[in-house]
Amino acid sequence: MVTAAPIPAILRPVLETDRVLTCAQAQRHHGLDPARLPRGLYTTTRMTAPTKNTREVKVCYLAADPRLLHLDTASLRHLVLLAELRRALKVPANPSIWRSEADHHGLERPDGYWIPEPGASPVPLEIDVGGYSRDRVDNKLLHYHRNAPAQIWGSPSQSRLDFITERARAFKLPNVVTRLLQFP
Repeated sequence: MVTAAPIPAILRPVLETDRVLTCAQAQRHHGLDPARLPRGLYTTTRMTAPTKNTREVKVCYLAADPRLLHLDTASLRHLVLLAELRRALKVPANPSIWRSEADHHGLERPDGYWIPEPGASPVPLEIDVGGYSRDRVDNKLLHYHRNAPAQIWGSPSQSRLDFITERARAFKLPNVVTRLLQFP
């Protein structure tokens, strides 16, 4: 009888921090073969809803906690894009400095927070795939500006990042960082 290997030690902090990955991320960044996943990982496949700036895509998501795979597709997509943002910023996988909360919605609540150094104020993290109206982007930009030293936005769409940058400039907001992200 052949049993799957347990979750590799190097992947444990990643899943504790990011909570959900796509199978493509697990393969691209961690060398995991989606056909031979370690024991203790759970998967689901979903179709993402297209937005103005993105197309519909079939995506395999994986997590160590199977309850996370019952989240709505938009929350899953935001969580994996936050994982991609963390990697783009070269932030180590550590849930005490990087919190992914994309499954908790609300205007004043960002998708996550990064604490760049001990004692520093949390930096709000926002993922935008093109579904937010101009007013919603403006409200988020202004709210985060009032409550944090900086803010970081990520998107799989360069045109969306250009739009966010344009809106930040319209309000003369400093410290708005944007990053183009790969999905899935």
